Amino acid sequence: MSSIVLAENFISGKKSEYMRFAEQLGSNVCFSEDKWICDKLRRAPSEDAGIITLYFSKIPDQHKEMVKYFSIIRIIQGITIGSAKVDVVGLTRFFGFWTAKYKSVELHKCDEFIAAKFCQHL
Repeated sequence: MSSIVLAENFISGKKSEYMRFAEQLGSNVCFSEDKWICDKLRRAPSEDAGIITLYFSKIPDQHKEMVKYFSIIRIIQGITIGSAKVDVVGLTRFFGFWTAKYKSVELHKCDEFIAAKFCQHL
């Protein structure tokens, strides 16, 4: 079996594992949805639902799945749901900037000069 096939099988297996993990974050979390209410991560019964909700609706469709996997990986690594929410908001801002200024440029061509322009934009 070639290494490419093994890598694809590994990635496919990890993706399904991450999707299952996401669905364990809340009572009604579905990976394909743009709003995840992560009620199983609520620290106190009085904690507002807005604090434990991740919104992906403002992430461009072509990057949405990647951002969801990124969020899952960060939560697995031990960050709080609040920190994951900050990450998603930051990526929303970045993609808004990217779409406005570099829509025709592929994302993998983002370099330190574009990153510096994004910092100036903020």
